[in-house]
Amino acid sequence: MPNDDAIPAERLRELLLDLEQAERRERELRVQSEALLAGVRALTEATTPDELFDGILRTLREPLGFDDAFVLRPSRESNVSRVAATTNPTLLGLPWRVGRAFSRVLDSGRAAVHLDVGSIEEWQSQIEAFRIGVGSALCVPLRGSSEVAVLVCTRREARGFQPSHEEMAKRFQPLATQALREAERVALVDRANRDMRLVLDAVDQGLLTIDREGRVVGEISGMVKRWFGDVDKGALFTNVLARLSASVASEWEMAWLQVVDDVLPLEVALDVMPSRLETKERTLVFTLRPVGSEESWSRMLVVVSDVTAALERERTEEARRELAAVMVRMVRDRAGFVAFYGETRDTIAALAHGTVGDETAQLRRLHTLKGNASISGLTTLARIAHHIEERLREGDAGSAPYAALVARWDALEAELSPLLPSASTGIAITDEEHAWLVEELRESNAPPSLCAAVASWKRESIGTVLERLAEQGRALATRLDKGSISITTEYDELRLDGPTYRSFFAALVHAVRNAIDHGIEGAEARSMAGKAKGAIVLRAKVRGDELEVLVEDDGGGIPWSSVAERAIALGLPHATRAELSAALFADGLTTRDEAEEISGRGVGLSALRAATVAFGGDVTVESEPGKGTRVRCVVPIR
Repeated sequence: MPNDDAIPAERLRELLLDLEQAERRERELRVQSEALLAGVRALTEATTPDELFDGILRTLREPLGFDDAFVLRPSRESNVSRVAATTNPTLLGLPWRVGRAFSRVLDSGRAAVHLDVGSIEEWQSQIEAFRIGVGSALCVPLRGSSEVAVLVCTRREARGFQPSHEEMAKRFQPLATQALREAERVALVDRANRDMRLVLDAVDQGLLTIDREGRVVGEISGMVKRWFGDVDKGALFTNVLARLSASVASEWEMAWLQVVDDVLPLEVALDVMPSRLETKERTLVFTLRPVGSEESWSRMLVVVSDVTAALERERTEEARRELAAVMVRMVRDRAGFVAFYGETRDTIAALAHGTVGDETAQLRRLHTLKGNASISGLTTLARIAHHIEERLREGDAGSAPYAALVARWDALEAELSPLLPSASTGIAITDEEHAWLVEELRESNAPPSLCAAVASWKRESIGTVLERLAEQGRALATRLDKGSISITTEYDELRLDGPTYRSFFAALVHAVRNAIDHGIEGAEARSMAGKAKGAIVLRAKVRGDELEVLVEDDGGGIPWSSVAERAIALGLPHATRAELSAALFADGLTTRDEAEEISGRGVGLSALRAATVAFGGDVTVESEPGKGTRVRCVVPIR
């Protein structure tokens, strides 16, 4: 017979289990609710929509337990949004096509759960690394006073989100909307306060307002009257500018037409407006801000600032940095700096007196001067040389193109001459004492080798010269973020007369610079090619009565196809490798698309060849794709 008491007992166990599950679920909901409330309180501290979006992701991390989440904001592109905040950094800023599924969420204003994103078109165009790891999504529209966005939370499981998550999102949505509107209001007030502080703090600035016709309207600050004189309301601002600079006024008039025509975005149009006016007394800088919205502005606030003192401080600070760099260079390599000093002094004198030659020869000397000055830390001198180089190329040299270069060098000489002591380290003897010693050795029938060795003491070791070039190369590699490049030297024992070889070694810097800037690949490219860090070797070998100097790198080699294209454009022979090698030394041939301060003008190798040939030598180039380049210079030993 059945046990009548067993049925009530089984039912009781089921009720107890149901009760335990309900209590557990209630505890989970309580924990999630408390976490949600704590997060909402944190959202009230956001002062911008961006801060709020980041806070929302942190707030919902625990209650919804998502794997990834991000916020989409509409961009200027039609039907495209971009990831504005995310828990997955790889998604930040990515474009996201808004299709029917997200449009329904935005239009309805209600949260929605996508249980299988594989069937939703929005997800098909996203990066695979992210898309394949998403099974389901919870989408929540966020609407403020002006902001519209979509919060998207994802889980790896196809049915990872449950109806309870959707309900929680729905309860959170109005709280987030209120917080977003508050953040918008705070941001608007902060922006207004910043603009107000700008006006209140700009007591030493010129302030005036112009309308779309470019006429002065409203009040004018005292600084405007001080700099430009009395300005009547209704006067054209271009006429006010013309009092100090007719050229700036003309440029302003042309650029202002682009601002009021609304053809370009206002931000772009304002960027091309003249922003600086220089007189003998001061330098003025202009900043323009629309009054009202950028889309419907009717007036423009013009803020004029005197930056004369700031520029002078910058020049003074730059001069101090240059002097410090020179002192470091002199401590490390006094002989090298003395050689640079003498070469630079002679070059500037020759350029100023017009004894260099034609424009091509001037460009070569300027390019060499610019590079060596930059490496030596004299950035102002390098910048002036760069400016003159630009003017020469544009045919706008003027009557005295080297006046600024001479003036800066005169100022540098006044500062540097006291730093060039007459004595060097080691045992110091005069030229007369050295000559006496050499003569005494000869008269005492000393071995010829000893006489020759002592006679060579007045000359500089080739090893010192190569080490100087290596040091300059390391400094340049640091400037170009090329990483740790190994630059080594190998040489036969030989002493050279410094003044005799000065112009040759000054031009040899171009080969070292090209090896670093053009030859050695970036770290990523070398890694893909299975190469270690870049290496450059400077070699000097004695071949009878000739000196052979080589600059070798293990970079990617010369792109001969690019050389051929440039040679064709310049009308140079290009049929054979020998003709392409010769083309490398032609003025104006470079494989760079844009010229930079270090290289890219097609002058470096031309200057090296000119200096080598002038010395009675020759220079050649050998290169193998993927293995490197060798520049070989052969000059007579004198």
